[in-house]
Amino acid sequence: MDPRLEPLPARTPGWLREGAPDGDVVVSSRVRLARNLARTRFPHLLPEDEAEVLCARVREHVRDWIGEAVALDPRELEEVERDLLVERNLASRDLLEAPRPTLLAFGEEETRGILVNEEDHFRIQAIAPGLQFPAVQRAARSLSLQVGRVFPFATHERYGFLTACPTNLGTGLRASVLLHLPALGRARQPLEKVIKTAQRSQLAVRGFHGEGSGSMGDFYQISNQSTLGTTQAEQVERVRGFTARVVEFEREVRHQLFEGEEHRRLLEEHVARALETLAGAEALATQSALECLGILRLATLGGLLPEGAPDLDPHRLLELSFRLQPGHLQLQVGRSLGPEERDRERARLVREALGIPSAG
Repeated sequence: MDPRLEPLPARTPGWLREGAPDGDVVVSSRVRLARNLARTRFPHLLPEDEAEVLCARVREHVRDWIGEAVALDPRELEEVERDLLVERNLASRDLLEAPRPTLLAFGEEETRGILVNEEDHFRIQAIAPGLQFPAVQRAARSLSLQVGRVFPFATHERYGFLTACPTNLGTGLRASVLLHLPALGRARQPLEKVIKTAQRSQLAVRGFHGEGSGSMGDFYQISNQSTLGTTQAEQVERVRGFTARVVEFEREVRHQLFEGEEHRRLLEEHVARALETLAGAEALATQSALECLGILRLATLGGLLPEGAPDLDPHRLLELSFRLQPGHLQLQVGRSLGPEERDRERARLVREALGIPSAG
C-alpha cells in the first residue's frame, strides 16, 4: 500500500466532522471548478507526453497551493487504494481509469483537491461538512486563482470558461451536497416528489458517489446542471436554497414517523430487525449494512432505540457508513479480499464498532 494513504482509513476527513450546520441531514457541501489550459488541446486529445508534462508541472507547485499536499499517480495505485479515494470523495472513476497520464492532489484535511487530466485539465474542488456553501465557494475560488497564476485558463469573452463537455461551459462550476435522507427514504412518495422537483429546477439527483453511482442507504447527491447564462453565485444559491427545503422536508417527515403511533410502532419494529440482522449476520453486503445503519441513525435522532440496545451516536453511525465500504474495509483488515470475504469481515467489524454481541 502507498504509505501516504495508510493514515486515511483511521482518521475522519475534514468534510465529515461532527457539529456542522444542518449536519443531521447534510453530510457535506462541495464546489468543483472545471478549468482548462489556454491554447491547449483538451485531455482526451492531448498527446501522452504533453499530459505527462502537465502532471509534472503541477507536482512542482501543488505544495504552494495546498500546503502538505499528497500528490498521487493513479497508475501506481492498487485497486483497493482507488476504491478508498473514490469513497472519500478525493477522486473520480473517470480520473482513475483515464487512458492517459493523470494526477490527484489533496490536502491533509481532505477538504481541498485538484484532479489533473480527467475530463478537463483541472478539476479544482473544495468540500466541507454540513451545509456550508460560502466557505467552500471561497476555498475553491482561492485555489483556482492560485492555479490560474501559473497556468493561464482557456476563456471566451461570451461563453466564459471553455470546457471539454459543453454542459460545463460558462462558469465551469458544480455545486453539490451529499444528503442522508432515511425518513424520506421510508416514505417513497415524498422522496419521489423531491427528485422530480429537483429535476424541474435544473438540478441533478445522483447516488452515493455522484455521477454513475446508485443510491445506497438513503444517501443522495444533488447538484446544479446549468453552468451557462447565470453567475456562480446564482448557481450555488439554487443548490443551497433547494437543499434548505429538503432539510426541512426530511425533518418534517422524521417528526411524523416519530410522533404518529402507527409509524412509530413500525419504525421500532424495523429498528429491532436491523439490530437482529447486525447481531446475527455471518456476512453483510455494503447495501444491507448501510440500510441497517440508516435505520439506526434515524432511530437515534428520534430517541427510539429499544431498551438494552447499544448506546449509539448518530454521527458515529454516519462515519461507520463510510468505513464499511469496500476500500476502507480492506485497508482496515490489511489485505485484499474477495466479495464473500469482505461481507464476512463487514459483519464482524460492524458488530465490533457498535458493541453489538454476536447472536451466534
